[in-house]
Amino acid sequence: GSVGCGRYTEGGGHAQAHYRATGHTYAMELETRLVWDYAGDGYVHRLLINKADGKVVETGDPSSPRKARRSGVEEAELAAKLESQVEAAVGFYSGLLGDQCAQQEAYFARRLAQEEHELDAQLAELRQAVQAKRTEAEFWQKALEKAQDQEASLRLSTSALRAELRTEVE
Repeated sequence: GSVGCGRYTEGGGHAQAHYRATGHTYAMELETRLVWDYAGDGYVHRLLINKADGKVVETGDPSSPRKARRSGVEEAELAAKLESQVEAAVGFYSGLLGDQCAQQEAYFARRLAQEEHELDAQLAELRQAVQAKRTEAEFWQKALEKAQDQEASLRLSTSALRAELRTEVE
């Protein structure tokens, strides 16, 4: 087609008439190298290869009123810049997350050491209390054994006295 023959140009419409007459669905915009689909009434989705890094970049819809029209190269450069910014943000937040994890690890290691120290102190107290109870139990065991010995001795004495008393009474 000739320059200025697009469907939305003033006095244009030559490309639209050509589409209707021939059925040629696609027309390339020479400046941006974007392809217009007359059947779909919009630009064809295209992927471009970024020359800087060889990555595939999606081009935007130049017919969208919210976006300024850019060439495929501009789109690729913008996409590469955006990717670089995203990688920088990912690196920043990865470092931040790593620092936070290290701080949390140190905090909980201190808390764990403190808890272990407190539990060790409680365990030492309990061991002392158990030892004191053992000593007390040994004391009472000896006292019981002494009382049982005295009881046995008194029973023998009582038996002997009863026997003696019986012999006297008879």
